[in-house]
Amino acid sequence: MPSFIDIAGKYYPAPHPEHGDYAQELFFYTSRYATYTEEFLRECSGDKRFRIDGYRATKLSDRQRLIMAFLLSKPTSKSNTQAIIELVETVAKGRQAIPLRLRRQFRGIQFNPVIHHPEPSAIGAHPLCRVPPADPILNLARRLQIPACLKGKTVFVSFPVLARCLDGANSAIRDNLQQAILLLQRSGYHLHNSHTV
Repeated sequence: MPSFIDIAGKYYPAPHPEHGDYAQELFFYTSRYATYTEEFLRECSGDKRFRIDGYRATKLSDRQRLIMAFLLSKPTSKSNTQAIIELVETVAKGRQAIPLRLRRQFRGIQFNPVIHHPEPSAIGAHPLCRVPPADPILNLARRLQIPACLKGKTVFVSFPVLARCLDGANSAIRDNLQQAILLLQRSGYHLHNSHTV
């Protein structure tokens, strides 16, 4: 069952886990992860001159938001990241149009955001519904405002920050983090210490 993200009352396919928290920055722009987002996009695209200055997610037109959702729902690649950068730069310049290269790439493709969301009681009810092993740790990191990202079968997260959460007073957070880490390990995933995420 695909997961969805709610943007202005419409549900779009959720970003691929490889995009980490920077996908949230591109959809909602809180500036919390702006530096991280800028660096991540630079590294993935090879464009060291890229700057996120001037970008605001609220300036995305409906069509730009649909294309952004489509791009972020795919795994990270150089060409995909270059397309995201092109879209970000267009929005930062205050333009509502779609860049020519992206218009050509998406010509004829109809984007239909999902207007409804599966009922909460239906989520997980089907025996074939499986949660990807990295989802619990990435969701907890997002809720705890800890930058984290997934690359292949490795979750990058700051160990000192993770340790503080595991030593914290909230037993529910401790238990949920421990279960999420165990699920990762049982599924062949690895945690990697990263102070730059």
